[in-house]
Amino acid sequence: MAETKEGGGAVLGGKAAAARVVELEELKEQGPLTEEQEAELAELQPKAQKWKKRKEWEARTRVGKVAAARVAELEELAEQAADCGAGGGVGGASAEGAAEAKKKAKDVNYHREVKAAADRVVELEALAERGPLTVEQEAELAELQPKAQQWKKKKEETGNGTGQERLLLPVLRSWRSWRSRGR
Repeated sequence: MAETKEGGGAVLGGKAAAARVVELEELKEQGPLTEEQEAELAELQPKAQKWKKRKEWEARTRVGKVAAARVAELEELAEQAADCGAGGGVGGASAEGAAEAKKKAKDVNYHREVKAAADRVVELEALAERGPLTVEQEAELAELQPKAQQWKKKKEETGNGTGQERLLLPVLRSWRSWRSRGR
């Protein structure tokens, strides 16, 4: 919801500011903006960027919390198995499962963060082609380029296949582990 400030203009929230920045940038592509629109765009860009960063942080935090809850659940199951005297193998397997889940959650967070950085670099480079970047955008681009290069290197290492090639080894490992448990 927009509040009004003393000058009579609206004070936009982060989401509304981001939406307005998109509108103004689209108008800018169609033709020159008025002085008021230029001023509004300059005023709203930092707020929209801050909102976007906060949303990305919230998404990463949410994923981390889900992973932490799953690890806690697996640890609790491991303790229950050990308390029931179900044998050392079951408790050890659950502890390994908890550690594996924790590592997987960390990998997922890293993967999402690096992919988001790569996507943002592409977006900033496209903006740079259309015109000069703001100081904040240049700083963000310089900060994100190493992560984007990591993403590109990782994609080159894993290949750009259908994904089946990348899944084959983990699936085989999982199947062998399942098979060795005598199921």
